[in-house]
Amino acid sequence: MKTRSGTTGGFEWAIAERALHDAPESGDAAWVVNTARGVLIAVIDGLGHGPAAAAASALAMASIEADSSGPVLDILTRCHRAIHRSRGAVISLASIEEDTLSWVGVGNVEGLLVRRPPALRERLLLWGGVVGHVLPTLRSSSLPLAEGDLLVFATDGLRSDFSDAIAPGTPPSVAVVNGFIKSFSGRDDALILAISASP
Repeated sequence: MKTRSGTTGGFEWAIAERALHDAPESGDAAWVVNTARGVLIAVIDGLGHGPAAAAASALAMASIEADSSGPVLDILTRCHRAIHRSRGAVISLASIEEDTLSWVGVGNVEGLLVRRPPALRERLLLWGGVVGHVLPTLRSSSLPLAEGDLLVFATDGLRSDFSDAIAPGTPPSVAVVNGFIKSFSGRDDALILAISASP
């Protein structure tokens, strides 16, 4: 497992990741960046694993990096067009603007908002499809954010019980390690990202 962390736009974030069989390339990728609107978070899982999955993930990331402005639905639609000749990917995007979270997901990159006590948890509604191949009619959703909220994303190399290891108020660097250790499946590339939902 490799970890990295940082601060973007005043938001503290951390990532834990591992390629299947410790291969040199992973099809999973994540990105946190300042935008004119706030902060954008992207978590991408190129289909499968190995070089072809990594290439699809890299194309998706390049598309998002090239134009990260506007609503998350617009960013995802542009990405869909940009990677149509690749293997395809499943992607979840989130935008934090002031005290509001807007997010959308296609495929199975799980998203979880862990509220400060009393420990409410809200999950991202995931739409079926593959970015680059079959994009359904999408709707994003928006939620208010409060101090102490934690936003977490995980690819399918982690079991869905990753959330059991993440308590409200956990620092992102601790959340990703706890979630990864508890739930790494060993059957695919794996990545988990956590970001404090308020600076």
